[in-house]
Amino acid sequence: MELRASAAAASKARAEADQKARKAAAAQAAAQEKRRVEIEEMRRQGKWKTHEDIEREQREAENARGRRELGVLGKLKNLVGGDG
Repeated sequence: MELRASAAAASKARAEADQKARKAAAAQAAAQEKRRVEIEEMRRQGKWKTHEDIEREQREAENARGRRELGVLGKLKNLVGGDG
């Protein structure tokens, strides 16, 4: 009888541990989904940027700066060359 009681107690403990693990996994999944929704809303509002967003903005700024510099160089060439 003692062996059966011990096996039953172990089975019950295992079932309780499994139930706790499932609850914890469900809570973690819910928290991750909530965070995903929050981030999506922040991105929609322009308050959240990914690394890709930041890198793209930096490239665009560098390209714009390069175009401005080329424009200034063109004007200088025109002035020096007497075309302007």
